[in-house]
Amino acid sequence: MGSDRVDLIRILAEKLESAIRIEDRVSPEDVTFEDCSSDWRASIENSNQNNGDDVKDALVDWIRNLMESMIESDLDLVKDLCFELREKSFPIFSRFGLHIARESKDIFLIKKFLLDPQ
Repeated sequence: MGSDRVDLIRILAEKLESAIRIEDRVSPEDVTFEDCSSDWRASIENSNQNNGDDVKDALVDWIRNLMESMIESDLDLVKDLCFELREKSFPIFSRFGLHIARESKDIFLIKKFLLDPQ
């Protein structure tokens, strides 16, 4: 079941990346673009700070919820996924790792996502 969730998260992450590029008219070759995700999504967790109600917000919610649902059952898989998402070009994907590090209280993730600038 974990691998099905991982596959779904990967698909949703691709859709989120596409939605960001489409909305901001960014070509796939542009690696310098910042997604300004802190403007359209102030908080990864469910919060009243989040004021958007669009496709990007829905995708963030789905990715977050799926990753959170795996913390108890398969933390190692979630950790791998955090690092995989971190390799994507937009900061929103690193923010998932920060969120999961906080939620899981995993010391390794906390150190990597807070102390290892990337």
